[in-house]
Amino acid sequence: MSLNTFSEENSNEIDSSNEALNIPKPQFPYDEYTEVKKIFFNNFDNWIEKKKAGIEEGKQLHLKAAFKDRAQKTEILNQMKIYENKGIEYSKALEKEREKAENLTNQLSEKKKLKFQLLSRRDELINMKKELEIRLKEKRKELEYRKMEKEEQMIKNEPELNFYENTLALKMTPIKEGIIEFAFTNINKELNSKKYYFVIDVSNKNYKILECQPKIPEINNLLDNLNDTRNLYDFIKLMRIAFINYSNN
Repeated sequence: MSLNTFSEENSNEIDSSNEALNIPKPQFPYDEYTEVKKIFFNNFDNWIEKKKAGIEEGKQLHLKAAFKDRAQKTEILNQMKIYENKGIEYSKALEKEREKAENLTNQLSEKKKLKFQLLSRRDELINMKKELEIRLKEKRKELEYRKMEKEEQMIKNEPELNFYENTLALKMTPIKEGIIEFAFTNINKELNSKKYYFVIDVSNKNYKILECQPKIPEINNLLDNLNDTRNLYDFIKLMRIAFINYSNN
C-alpha cells in the first residue's frame, strides 16, 4: 500500500465521520489542495521507490528512511487537521453571515410593513381632513344662513322694537354678538327710574338667560315657552309683566 492510498483512505474516513456527525465540510480550496497533494505524493512515492532500491545497502539507511517517512506522514496529518479546523471556522463564519443577512432581511420586511402602515394612516388622515373641511364648509354656510336670517328678522322687527322702547320704556343694548340686554323703567310706581333688566343669549338654537335683576320666579317657564314658540316679542312683554308683578309684591 502506498502512502498516497493511505492518506486518501484516511481523508475519506474523516469525511465520512464528518457527514455522520453532520459537521459542515470545510470551505477551503480542495481542488488546489488535491492537486498539490497528488503531486506531493507522486514525488514522495518516487522517492520511496528510490529508497527501497537502496535497502540492500544497509539496514541503517532503511531505518533512517522509515523514521523520516513517519515524521513526514505525521506532519501531513497535522496539516490536514489544521485545514479541517480552518474549514470549521469558515463554516461558522458563513453561518454568522447567513444569520446577519437573515436579520437584515427581517428588518427590511418590518420597515416595509411600517412604511405601508404609515402610508395607510396618511391616506386615512387625508380623508378625515377632507371630511372635516366639508363639514366645516357646511357649518359655515349654516352659520351664515342663521346670521342672515337674524339680520332679516331684526330689520323686520326694528319698527316694533322702536315701538316697544317708546311705549314700554324699554331699552335694548347689544353687549356682544348674540347677547342682548333688555332694560325696563317705569316698573316701580314709587321709583320710576329704577332699572329692571335681563340679559339673553340668542346666539344658539336654544336661548339662554345669562342674568336677570331682580330674578323673577317664573323666569324658567317663560324661557321654555320662548324656545318653543321662538316669539321674542311676546317674551319681552311677559317679562315686563313679570317684573311689574314682582315689584307690586
